[in-house]
Amino acid sequence: MRDSMKRYREIIIGAVMAVVAMVAGAGEACAQGYDLNGYTVQSERRRIHTEWGIGVGGVFTGIYELSTPDIRISPRFGIQGHLEMAVCFGRNFAIETELSYEGGTMDVATEGLEHRIRTRTFDIPVLLSLRMAGGRIRLSAGPQFTVLSKGEYTEGGDVRLYGPVSPTWNIAAALGVRISRSFIIEARYIHPLDETYNQFGGKESAPGIEFESRQYRITAGLTLLF
Repeated sequence: MRDSMKRYREIIIGAVMAVVAMVAGAGEACAQGYDLNGYTVQSERRRIHTEWGIGVGGVFTGIYELSTPDIRISPRFGIQGHLEMAVCFGRNFAIETELSYEGGTMDVATEGLEHRIRTRTFDIPVLLSLRMAGGRIRLSAGPQFTVLSKGEYTEGGDVRLYGPVSPTWNIAAALGVRISRSFIIEARYIHPLDETYNQFGGKESAPGIEFESRQYRITAGLTLLF
C-alpha cells in the first residue's frame, strides 16, 4: 500500500512539474518578444509574461470534521515558505503555481493521554488568477495538490507516526493585495476534498485509536516579486 501511494505521489509530482515547465517555457518565449511560432509579440505591455516570487507566512489548521468523540485536537499556528511562478496573459488573467512547505504543531489528546504532533506539508497549488484595479487586487482559485503530509510525535523516547494532516486533493481560494511594485499580501483558504486516516496512542504491538478527519487550512503571508 505504501509503495503504491509513493508511486502515485511521484506520478502527480512529475505531471505537475512537467506542466509547470512547459507553461514557464512558453511564458519565457513570449516574455522575450516571441510567441511559440517565432512571431514577434509586441504590445503596450507584453501580452504573455512570467512573474516570479518568494514568500513567507503563517498557517492555521482547523478541524472541519472528526469521526470520533474520543479524540480532542487543538490546532496551533505554524509557518510557511513558498516559491511561486505565474504566467500572465495581459493585465487581468494568470495561471499561478507554487512550491509551498508548511511546518506546524497541534495538540492531540484522549482520556489520560496528550501529545504535541509535529506536522510537515508540501503543496503544489495550480490556480487561475483574476487581477483587477490595475493588478492591485488578485482573486485566485483552483486545485491544490498535497504531495507530502506527515504528522509524528514522541512517546517514551520513540517517534510514532500520527499520519497525514492533509489529503492529496484540495481546493484553494485566495485574495491578494499588491501593496507596492514588489510586495503582495495574500490570504488563502484551503478546503480538503477527502479524509485523512490517523492513529493516536497505543503501542507497536497494539495500535491506538484509528480515526478519520478533515482539516482545513488558512494561510496569510507576504510575497516578494522579482
